[in-house]
Amino acid sequence: MSGQSRNYYDAFDAVYRESWGPFLHHGWFDGGHGTRRPAVALQRYQDEIVARLRLVEGGQQALCDVGCGYGAFAAELVRRNLVAEAVAITDSRAQVDHARRILPRLEGFRMEESDWLDNQLPAHSYDRVIAIESLYHFEGADKATAIAEISRVLSQGGLAAVALWLRRDRSFLSSAVDRGMSVWGGRFGSLATGADYCQWFAEHDLDVAVFDDVTRFVMPTIPSLLFSVLSALWTEPAAFSRISRSPVSAIRAGVALAFTWLGYSSGHLRYAIVELRKR
Repeated sequence: MSGQSRNYYDAFDAVYRESWGPFLHHGWFDGGHGTRRPAVALQRYQDEIVARLRLVEGGQQALCDVGCGYGAFAAELVRRNLVAEAVAITDSRAQVDHARRILPRLEGFRMEESDWLDNQLPAHSYDRVIAIESLYHFEGADKATAIAEISRVLSQGGLAAVALWLRRDRSFLSSAVDRGMSVWGGRFGSLATGADYCQWFAEHDLDVAVFDDVTRFVMPTIPSLLFSVLSALWTEPAAFSRISRSPVSAIRAGVALAFTWLGYSSGHLRYAIVELRKR
């Protein structure tokens, strides 16, 4: 990913760990039993990705997780015997260091600190690829290059599940949400439209099987995340101490989340999960 995203995740590492745990992605709030609780919503989200990738227990697929955070999701897929092996890629040294402290040693799982645009993975070597909210962190032509790399490492007929933040259009409000998320988040990404992504997928031999707007299911993540932060600060003085070491990062993360909520609420920010098949 970009150097800006690496700096962002290194700087905001403590804030995210204290507020949301090892799984750095949205939750899935479908109204089912217990989904108001973040841990349940996070598990439901992962179940959605597993289903979309057609993963079953005893599967022999090899999986690559692009922009993996702490690698916890990919490691969980190996632990549950849903894939035979997985490589998790991040460019954040802070995330790699923390992952080494919290993740168990698992045969078939490895984590790499690497720039996705310059990764050294063999071509056509993975049956499944996931990119959960990570393509946002590439700007301009780098988005197309990142998608080209997904296509390169994916085997023929292989499946990818990509979770995307999308701007609704080119209007002033959509641009304001995009800039607010980027500037307050440390200039660590940019939004594109669904049409933009579909063009890039087509140019790189990735057929869109499903393009699913799931904003209504993930949108409650923002207030849930805020509640988790406030609860941690209220009940765990040590958490306050750790977050207060990076007060500027905490404030900027909060404002970036506010712009995210504004985008969702106004309809100018959408969240989609796209199922892709390599031609």
